Amino acid sequence: MQAIKKKKRPTLFLLLTRLGFSFGTQLLPYTVSNSDLSLSYLSGSNSLNFDRELNGTGFPFLLATELSIKLNRRWQIFYGSSADLTNNYEFSSVQIGTRYSLLLNKKGRPTLMRPSLAYGIQQFGWSFPTFTNTEGILFANKMINTKELSFHVGERVSFIRPSISIDKKIGGLRWLYLNAGYFISLERQNRIILKDESGFIFSRGEQSRSLDGSGALVMSNGQPLSTDSGWFNQLYLEMGIRWSF
Repeated sequence: MQAIKKKKRPTLFLLLTRLGFSFGTQLLPYTVSNSDLSLSYLSGSNSLNFDRELNGTGFPFLLATELSIKLNRRWQIFYGSSADLTNNYEFSSVQIGTRYSLLLNKKGRPTLMRPSLAYGIQQFGWSFPTFTNTEGILFANKMINTKELSFHVGERVSFIRPSISIDKKIGGLRWLYLNAGYFISLERQNRIILKDESGFIFSRGEQSRSLDGSGALVMSNGQPLSTDSGWFNQLYLEMGIRWSF
């Protein structure tokens, strides 16, 4: 008898069935001691002076997204990002990593335990909403009003992030997940972030530079600001929905 050849599935179909997406909310608590921050910034012949009070403990929420590719039944690689949902501070994070899947139950809808390891970079800064100047300032080669210039002071951190998640299938391609992890800092650098918020959104300028040599002087309770690793805790918690084949 003539053998019947199995029809080979298109490469594009095989690729799509290996993709996964997730959307969730990330909680990244911070604890700060009561302090008054002040910032003086000199740009050419123009200067700005900002003040901000920090106090207590907060629980900022971040929007977390992820794209993953399944390598086999057990392993995935992923690219994730998170960003803040408030105007009180500036936060952004990107990471790339790998994840392993373990099946916890054999009956009913599956439950997976997924340890992972990722490398990434995060940048955060406190905003300075109060300033004493009202004149224009030269920024990104154009003169803009200070009310349309956003200042943030904080850190840029490169990290390794071990984490573990529990994923529960809730129907179709959807999984509900709860993820907890720990940031291990590799390198920290004080940063100043300046954003032009005038005009069309896609033509706005942005600068992120080391605080040293930026022309900015930041004081905390009357003393020069130093790197404070206690601003944001290194633990985080995240939950959301995954779509995966």
